[in-house]
Amino acid sequence: DSSNLNTKTKHLDLAALLYHVKPKRPSCSSVSPKIQMPLPIDCDHPFHAALLEACRPAIDQLVALNIDMTISNICRSVGTNISYEVSRRYKQNGLPPKTLCLNFKGSAGQSFGAWLAKGITLRVEGECNDYVGKGLSGGTVVVVPARGSRFRSDQDVIVGNTCFYGATSGYGFIAGQTGERFCVRNSGALVVAEGAGDHACEYMTGGRTVILGATGVNVAAGMSGGI
Repeated sequence: DSSNLNTKTKHLDLAALLYHVKPKRPSCSSVSPKIQMPLPIDCDHPFHAALLEACRPAIDQLVALNIDMTISNICRSVGTNISYEVSRRYKQNGLPPKTLCLNFKGSAGQSFGAWLAKGITLRVEGECNDYVGKGLSGGTVVVVPARGSRFRSDQDVIVGNTCFYGATSGYGFIAGQTGERFCVRNSGALVVAEGAGDHACEYMTGGRTVILGATGVNVAAGMSGGI
């Protein structure tokens, strides 16, 4: 639509980049099909809706709650919609300490505890996928092996890659090893794990990262702050 072009973009000619290459086989298309329906949004999943509703007394009335639930890896970004409601109401202050404690059993999906706000504690007895505690913002994330596990926690990976990426504050306690890029760009959180893969603590600017066991290569590359 040429009406949306400004004085700079109206001089751009992207014809060479947008050229439609003729496919070698008639059955193949060189043009991505247009999406005709909206993509599903995780926060509309019944699990998230039920969890948020259960947390309402803590969010609205600051009532201390301790909730137990099971979790599976189709549940992604658990805690993010709760943190949104908390930050919308209380801004950066979050909830009072230990107001909301959510205890899960099972395997959590990606981004468990992402951007978790102050006063919220998420605990998993089981394991987690990638991006645990991404952008952690004052909350606490705890991951421990399932009861009855036969493996030694210090010798087995219990959370995925890129955990606590860009964390700004809060706490993380991992009773096991983590994948690669653990605590990259941590700027203020205190995080403890029993081992980590390659590139741990890369580009850290603040915070504290404690790795009690072995690490991979390239630890603390580009680190300019923190411990």
